[in-house]
Amino acid sequence: MKNLAELARKNRDQQKKDSRRKVILTIVLSLIVVLTAVAIVFAVTYFKKNEPEPANYQPTATTDPSASTVPVDPDSEITVLYLQSGNYTAGTDIPSGTYDIEVIYGSGSVYSDNYGYGKIDLYMDINEDASYTASSFTNMVLNDGNTLTISGPTLKLTSYDASTEELLGREPWAEEGYTLTSGNYRVGRDFEPGVYDILYNDGDGSFDFENEKDGLYGYYWFNTDKDYGITAFYHCYLSDGTEISVSGIKVDIYPSGLVPVDYYTPIEP
Repeated sequence: MKNLAELARKNRDQQKKDSRRKVILTIVLSLIVVLTAVAIVFAVTYFKKNEPEPANYQPTATTDPSASTVPVDPDSEITVLYLQSGNYTAGTDIPSGTYDIEVIYGSGSVYSDNYGYGKIDLYMDINEDASYTASSFTNMVLNDGNTLTISGPTLKLTSYDASTEELLGREPWAEEGYTLTSGNYRVGRDFEPGVYDILYNDGDGSFDFENEKDGLYGYYWFNTDKDYGITAFYHCYLSDGTEISVSGIKVDIYPSGLVPVDYYTPIEP
């Protein structure tokens, strides 16, 4: 009986040893598998990161603060304006916002009275045949109260962020306008001072004015040739004492706001 008991005890001890060996072997194999997987991932990551770029590789710029990864919302409201020569105040005549500009026809200066980023001060022409001209301009910014002055070209303005606030508009300060033919005129003597819309009536010639005291001046050529003349100048301020010279043309001048103006209807080239 003693031998049988001793044998049974030895068998139990052997089984315990075998069980411990299996546990240890399982742990070792698991560690090998984990370490192998980690090594493979590390190797793939390392070689992917350090593989040479193809010869025509162009990295994506990420240092430009103006660059944006946010695409333009295709459902966003687009504002398109068509402006002839004149002075346009944001919030009064046209919505404030950021605009892209292109020339429809004609040539001349385009200027805004804001300062710093977003300002425009440029000679624009449908034909970029000289180094100082441009037929388009990107990201002109007009905040409420800023004024855009166009002298010559007819422009198309497009904005994706234009204000939707109701415009103040122009309230006419008189109920009638005047027709001016060739001659010399003085504001305050021949007609009242104020902001006028100057509209072509007939002829081919110039309309120029000057007021040294107020620092106001302008020279505009009116005719029906879209490339070399204008047929309208909107929101022109003619202060008391301004001297005007009209040569070769007939123009009608109306207090701004008296004659409705549509800035949203396309103007054909």
